[in-house]
Amino acid sequence: MTTSASLTDVKASESSADIRPRAVEQFVRGGTPVRVVARGMSMWPAIRGGAEVEIVPMGSAALRVGEVYAYARDGRIWIHRLIAVAGDTLLFRGDAMNRDDPPVARALVLGRAIVRGSPAPRMRIPRASDFLRLATFSANALSRVRNRLRRR
Repeated sequence: MTTSASLTDVKASESSADIRPRAVEQFVRGGTPVRVVARGMSMWPAIRGGAEVEIVPMGSAALRVGEVYAYARDGRIWIHRLIAVAGDTLLFRGDAMNRDDPPVARALVLGRAIVRGSPAPRMRIPRASDFLRLATFSANALSRVRNRLRRR
């Protein structure tokens, strides 16, 4: 059985960028898991930009250091790893970041974040100019090696 949260306090005048995080927050707080597409690279390599992430409501489950959670702050949904717990204050950090996020109140945590799908790797077909660059690089490298051998 699927339940859905109502979006009663979302104003019609708000832009979709403002509505989306609030809608996600309302659904998750209402007990409904929500899938979102991750943006940014702060959780690389665990979560790549474009990956599908499911935010699973936790209820009163205990938070565990080292797990990845979603929390709401400043009109955005953040998906970062929990690194420390001090009472009702939590510290999160993105895996690719060198500093912690500002402290987060336990009440702002929405749920556990689980990667459900990763984007396909970006690949492009090589162009003629790529082969020309490779040939030029190779010729220059061979020339440097030849010159070094002559000096001996």
